[in-house]
This record gives sequence, structure tokens and C-alpha cells, in this order.
Amino acid sequence: MDSEQIPEEIKKFFDERAQLQSFRRQLRLQNIKAKENYANLKMDQRVLKLQQVTKFLNKLKGSRPMDRDAILNEIDNYNLQNYISEITISIADYNITDNDILYFVQLCSKLHQSYEDFNIQMVIQIQKQIKTIIPQKEKDEKVVAVKRRDMMRFIAELFVVGVTSQYDKMMECLKDIINHKEARPLMLNVQTALMFSDRFGFEITRRKGIKISFNYNKYDDLVNIFDFDQIVTPEKIQKIVMYFQYYLNILMDHLKNLYDLKIQQDEKLNKLISEEKLTEKDEQEYTRTRNNYINLYEALSTIADNLELDFKVNFGEEEREKKQQKILEEQRRKKLEEEERLRQESENLFDTDEERAFYEDIFDLKVKLPGSLFSNNYFQGNVQKTSANNENDDDLDQDNDNEKEQEEEEEEEKKDEEDEDKDNDDIPKSYEQFKKNLKHCVSQEKADLLAEQFVYVNNKQNRKKLVKDILEYRKEYNLMVPHLCRFVAVISKHFKDLGDMVVEKLIKDFDSYREKQRQDFSFRDKKMRYLKYLCELAKFRVLELFKILNIFKSLVDDFNTQQVDLLCVIMDNVGRFIYNNQETRFRYITILDQLNVHLRKANLPTNKSIQLENSISLSKPSKKKAIKSEKQRTELEQYIRFLVLEKLNEMSFREVTATIQKLKWDEQLDDYCFNAIIKRALKGRIDDIQLCAGLLSFLNTFRPTLTLRIVDDLLEKTIYGMEQNEVQEQQKRISVVRFLGELYLYQVVEIDFIFDLLYLCIDFGHEPFRTQEEIERIDSQEDLFRISMICNILEPVRQYITKRRTFPKMLRFLIFFQRYILSKKYVPIDIEFMVLDTFESLDSGSSRLTKIKTYNDANELVNSIEQKEKKGTLKTVEEELKVFLGNLILKNNKLQDNNNNSTQNDQKQNQTNKAPNEEEQKLKAINQQYDDDIERELNSIINHDTQIQSQMLNTKNVNYKKKIINATAKVNIQDDSGQTKTITIIKKKKDTQKNDITNINNFIYGPDGLIQNEQIQFKMPKTKKK
Repeated sequence: MDSEQIPEEIKKFFDERAQLQSFRRQLRLQNIKAKENYANLKMDQRVLKLQQVTKFLNKLKGSRPMDRDAILNEIDNYNLQNYISEITISIADYNITDNDILYFVQLCSKLHQSYEDFNIQMVIQIQKQIKTIIPQKEKDEKVVAVKRRDMMRFIAELFVVGVTSQYDKMMECLKDIINHKEARPLMLNVQTALMFSDRFGFEITRRKGIKISFNYNKYDDLVNIFDFDQIVTPEKIQKIVMYFQYYLNILMDHLKNLYDLKIQQDEKLNKLISEEKLTEKDEQEYTRTRNNYINLYEALSTIADNLELDFKVNFGEEEREKKQQKILEEQRRKKLEEEERLRQESENLFDTDEERAFYEDIFDLKVKLPGSLFSNNYFQGNVQKTSANNENDDDLDQDNDNEKEQEEEEEEEKKDEEDEDKDNDDIPKSYEQFKKNLKHCVSQEKADLLAEQFVYVNNKQNRKKLVKDILEYRKEYNLMVPHLCRFVAVISKHFKDLGDMVVEKLIKDFDSYREKQRQDFSFRDKKMRYLKYLCELAKFRVLELFKILNIFKSLVDDFNTQQVDLLCVIMDNVGRFIYNNQETRFRYITILDQLNVHLRKANLPTNKSIQLENSISLSKPSKKKAIKSEKQRTELEQYIRFLVLEKLNEMSFREVTATIQKLKWDEQLDDYCFNAIIKRALKGRIDDIQLCAGLLSFLNTFRPTLTLRIVDDLLEKTIYGMEQNEVQEQQKRISVVRFLGELYLYQVVEIDFIFDLLYLCIDFGHEPFRTQEEIERIDSQEDLFRISMICNILEPVRQYITKRRTFPKMLRFLIFFQRYILSKKYVPIDIEFMVLDTFESLDSGSSRLTKIKTYNDANELVNSIEQKEKKGTLKTVEEELKVFLGNLILKNNKLQDNNNNSTQNDQKQNQTNKAPNEEEQKLKAINQQYDDDIERELNSIINHDTQIQSQMLNTKNVNYKKKIINATAKVNIQDDSGQTKTITIIKKKKDTQKNDITNINNFIYGPDGLIQNEQIQFKMPKTKKK
């Protein structure tokens, strides 16, 4: 837009603001450079004569307009170092007005450029001046308000031009002026806030202002007034803006009071006019109130405009809005109640929030894709269903379908040509390209992405192809079926015929396979696969639930051994969903009762019977959950539940703890917190357990009784769970012991408590006073769940329990723990891996822990430790373990010698005709295997004590040319007779690098234990060298 069309008022404003910014920018550059030139100033060359300096000071203190230019020109000729304090006082006492501001800013800049301590003293004097003005009570309060505003502008100008960098002092002065609670000073000083936002809004807060920014963008030829360096950090800017928003909200209350007063006076004035009793005093009072309201409204709107703050005033419609608000709140309350009721009904349909989100949160394709893809009729998925009774109509419909398909193919070709011009690789160019991606549908994100991609190649013919490709057999179909069904659910939301075609195809094929009554694996697998598709589609509401119930009922009516797998598929995949649905629960329970009758009467194999019983049990929730009724809770209990169950997370932890601490605590509040924390912790999520442990640690500082109560309750739940030993409560028991382990990390319980808990998990139920039947019920030899409990207790505390102070206790417990594991008949591979992972995390690669191989060895070691503990002769558990393993090696040594001798005699008698070299090779292999076993056990003994490594290690024959290192180590052990014997190990290895001799220790006793070309020799008294 041309400059002639710019309003003169706007152009003048921008020109004046640009000149002011140019003035500020030049002064700021000079003042910043002055800080580096203080040392270069030649103050001794300036005038020091008292008479001349005094004359200049008098002129400076007066600062008459006619003398100001001369003062600015001559000030650098005088040395005023001894008069800085006097000058700052005179400037602060001067009655500075708007016309004097720029002169005094230049004067202060000149002084700042010559005298380093001037800015500090100047700010102090201005701050004193403002603080002395504030308590003054003059007859004309407006004069005081104007003086405050001018002083505030003066210190802000000094800050902007770089004379002072004391941001905190400036903001302290501003808050002292405008921060009032009384209405009268608050109204008077609003002009100071208005001046600050208008004069320094952009320079300090970087806010351009709504109207100024609009005019600048509207007219092209306006000068740029936003070219100024940022002088305040973003954090401080945010605090300024928040403070002004808070200040604006306070003034809004006063504006509301003025509005109410104006409305009252309006009614009073109208009444007086009608009665002809209006006086001049009433008219003046009304005019004053009206002017105050208008002035305050304009000031607040200007401040909000300059600083881009929220400011909305609509007092006139407030009463009407209140009535409407009540109606809306009532409607909203009813709507929320209905949503809460539906939410509570749907909560039980799925076990977890993730599962609920997977099956219920189906996103809308129209949100992400262009609307043109859904505009054509064939995109709506409306398929005309024809009657199967009229063959002629079928032929006509088939002809029409062929014509439509030809038209659709032509439109598809056109659309494919348009898509080829796009550079997006995610958009498939044809259905064949999309089909290649379909086999990778193994996640929720991939299913949603494939749904978006299919829309680009969608037509009726491709939807028919898609049905066939979805149901195609794949090896990993168990993993892909839920995600493929989600893909169908997303597409069916807009193209409904796809879901109908998939369901129709599945039911038709499933019925045909059932009628054939074949028992080979391929047919049974197809039936189970199609049934799994139907179950997943039922959870996505693509298939009506009554249809899956009809299939379930037909399978129960035709009950036999071949139907067991199909029945289990339905109950495992959709049984709980149907049971928790209010519409299908009654019929499902009736069919289950009928199935139980068949199960009792039928003579099924044991594995089939157990499989069916487990599926029936898992398809129904626990009785406690079914009979649980909604409680009536107080507002305080609801608030505590909201804080602990909903709001508490890693981000809001401090906020929640601070809120809880402010509450008025009593026994009732203890009960509310107790119930909420226990409920949150026993959900089974590790994050929830850690948050509850942290919250309990915080509560322990001022409510230790509550902490003790929760720990006691958790311990009781642990004992009760082990005593009852119910399978349904296993996950809850894991959460309880994991919570107790986390409490140690937050210093709520001591390490001795953790060890007592660990021994409790081993010993409970095996007391001498219990009968054998009771022991088998509480902890049978087939029950391995306590091993999982112990591993879950050790997992959070592993890095603290392996420290030097607690390592002997941990080593003692692990010996007892190994005896407990070895007492079981059979340990599955998953439990064995869990135990190995636990031992590895506790060992940390140091090879200090030794695995005991048999129950007898473990029991012998435990009995030895207990006996010596009673007698008081046990030094350390580590030493006892070392002696035990040494004795075990000597026994194996004797046994191996006997076996080797008998083996050699048998070989000499039976194989005298064999070549001597073959006999030597076999003997060498046996000796090598024997040496490897002995060396491995000795390494485990030596690595138990680092002192043995440092004291018994003896190095010799170090030759770097041949790169050979020999080392020996000696260990004293006892045999069964108590005689002490010495074992000497000689190890050799080629060194690949020129390492220090200190590295030999790591080479011999390193955690990897990889020794090559080794030679083991045993030196024992009264025995021959082997």
C-alpha cells in the first residue's frame, strides 16, 4: 500500500517511535563500550580547580533548559569523581517531567561513561526517592501519582539505554508503585503500569502490541520499530508477563465493582428523573462513577493490547449468562453421569487400558485423508443386497455389477494416473503394491497406516480382493489376526460392505469345514483360524455378538472331543468380553452351565479336560469383582482418590505431595490415603509401585503411623497369599512383594526387613508343627511361584544388597535359596532363566557366586552353616563355602582316580589289539576333562577372596620376546579327615601385548575365565605327583 494512503496519525506515531529507538540504540552502544574504556580515561587532565568545578556543579544542579546543551558539552572537561554522590542526589530530587526525561538520560549516560560507580549510586537514589514518595499523603494525590510515574519512566529509560543493568531493582520499583490492595491508590497508579507497557513494552517484554503489529503488517511503507536488541532473558520476560496478567486480573475485580455501582446509579438516576427529584449532587456522583469506569476500562484494554494479554469484559450479559450457565451445567452433569455409567460398564469389558484402547479407539480416516477420497458413491460401501430366490434378478444384478465394475476400473485407472504424479512413497500406486505391505500388519500403528493406504486404491473390486488376501493362511496368523481385524474395523467405519463381506466369508467357510467332519490337522487349524477371526471382529463390534453366541451354542450342542479346541478358542479370545457385556451375559452363562454338564458326563482325555476347565475359569472374572457395588464416598475421599489414582505421576509428583501435606490430617484422612495407595500399588504396574513407594516415603516424614500401617498390611497380604496359595491372586502377590522391595529403595524399611521377608518366602509353610498334607497344600514340590516372588524382591534391591556390608547376608540367603530350588521336583526353563538372570545381576560379572548342583550338597552346606552358627565357630559364610567346595573337589578327585584306574584296566584287557597311539589319545582326553573340571572349581574358590589373589600370586619367567607368562597360585584346603593339603596351579598363556606385570592378576583371575594352553599340577603330602 502507498505511503499516501497511510493515516497521518499512524505514520506520525511510527516516526516518533523510530526516532526514540534510534536515540536509545546509540546511547546503549556508547554506554556498553564505556565499560571497557574506564582504564583509558585521562582524568588527571580534566579541570580540578575548586572554583571552576563549583560553578559547573551549580549550573548542573539547576539544569535550566537554556544551559543544558552547554552542560552536556562541558561535562567531560571536569573531574567530578568526588562529587558523584552530590550529583545523584540533586538529579533524584529534581522534579523530572516528560520533557526533561531525554536530557537527564543523556546526562546520566555522560556521567556513566566517565565514572564507574555512578550507575549504582544513581539507582539507589531513585529507589529512595520512590520509597519516600509512596507513603506521602498529600491533598492532591494525583500529583504524587504523576511523580511516581515520571520516576518509574526515568529508571526504566536508564535500564534500556544501558546505564544500569540492575533489572531486579527496576522491577522492585515498579511493584512498589502499582502493587496496592486499596482501591484508591490502585486506581491512581494504573497510569504507571499503562506508561510502562506503552513506552517499554517491546524493549523489555518483546511484545509488539496487537494494534501496532496489525498496522505494521497492514501498511508496507511504515518504518520498522521492532529492530532493538533483546536486553532481558526469556525467563524474566515470562515472569513480567505473568505479573502483569495477575495485575490485570486484580483490576478486573475493581472494574466489575465499578460496573455494578454504575448500574445501581443508572437505576437510581432513572427513578429520580421520573420522580423529578434529580439533584446536581446525584448527577455529579453518577458522572464521576461513569468516568472512573470508562478510564479504568480504557487503561486496562490498552495494557492488555500492548503486552498481548487476555482481557475480556462482558458484564452486561453476565446475569443472563449465569442462568444459561446453570442450565448448561445441569445438562453437562447429566451427560457426565451418563458417560460415567457407560464408562463403568465398558471398563469391565477389557482387562487393561491398553487393550481397551486397541479395540475401542478407532480413528476416523476422514481426519487424516482428503475428503475427495470419500465423495464417490462406490467409496461409501453401500452394496445392494439381492434376493437369492429370483434367478433372473440375480442375472440382471450381475450384469449391472459388471458394468459398475468396468466403470470403477476406469475411474481407478484415472486415479492411479493422478497418484503417480505424487512424490509421497507411502501412497501405493496399485493394489498389488498395497498387497505386499499387508503381510507386515503386526502392530496397531501398521494396521492404521495400511488403512490409510488402502483408501487410495479402494474400489469394490479391490475390496473383494482384500477379503481373500486377509483370510489367506500365514504362519504367524496368531500374531496378525488382531491387527488385521483392527484394519478391517477402521476401513468398515467408512466402507461398511468390507466388514459384511469378511464376516459372510468367514461364517460360510467355517460352516462348510464343520460339515465335512474331517479330523486332520489342516482342517482343524483352518476352523480355529476362522473362529479366531470371528472372535476378534466381535470385539471390534464388526460382528454382532449374538452371531458368535450362536456358533458357541451350536458347538456345545454338538459336544465331543473334536469340538474342545474350538470351544476353547471362543472362550479364550472373546469369552470374558461376552461375559462382561450386560446384553449377552445371561445367555453366555446359560450356555456355560450346559457346557459344564457335558464336561461332567463326557469321558474326555485328561489334557482336554484341563484345557476346557481353564478356559471356562478364565472367561469369567473373579466373584469379588462381580459382586462389588459402588460405594458412596465423601468429597475428601474422592479428592484423595483423584490425587493418588489419577493425578499422581512423575511430572506432578511434587505438586501432589505438596497438596497432600497441606491437608488437615486425622485418622479418617489416614484411611483414605491408605486405601488409595494400596489400590494404586496393587494394579501390577512397576511405575505405579515406584510412585506409591515415593509417596509413602514422603508421608513417612510426618505420618509414620500411616507408613507402618501400610507395611504391616503388605506383610499380612504376603503371608495370607502364601497360606491360601490361590492361582488367581498370583499377580497381586507379585505386586505386594515388589512394593516391599521398592520401599527399601526409598528408605522406608531397613535391609534386615528385606532379608526377613526373603527367608519368610522360603520357610513359611515348612514349620515342624505342620502336617505333611498342610505343607503340600501351602507349598508343594510342584509349586514354583515363590521363586518368582523372591526374584521380584531381589530385582529392585540388587545394586544395594551386594555391597560389602550386606554381601555375607546375601551369600547366606542364596545358599538357602538354592537348597529351596533344588528341593523342587522340576524347574521349567522360564523359571530357570529367571533365577539365572537374578544370580547374574547379583554377581555383576565378578564370579563370586557359586551354583550348587545337587540338593544333598546344598543341604549339607546349610546344615554345616547352621551348626557352626549355633556353636559360634562360623567365621564367615564365604569361608565355609570355600572349605565345602574344596572338600567336594577332593571327593571328586578320589572318585575320578578310581574311575580312571578301572577304566584303564578294562581298556588294557579288552583292547590289547588296538594301536598304542589311540589308547594314549583317549587317556589324554579323560585327563584333560578331569583337569578342566578341577581347574574350574578351583577358580570359583580362588575368586571368592581377593586377598588370596594378592597374597598367594607369584609371578616369574616373564619373557617379552617369547611373549610367555608363567604364574602360580596356591590354595590350602582340608579333606574329610581334617588334614590340610596344598594345591598349586601353574598357568601359561601367550601374551599378545606388552602388558605390565600387574595385568597378570587380571589375566589369571579375570571374570571371563578363558585360559588357553594351561597346565595344572597338584602337590600333596604323602601322594604322588599327578
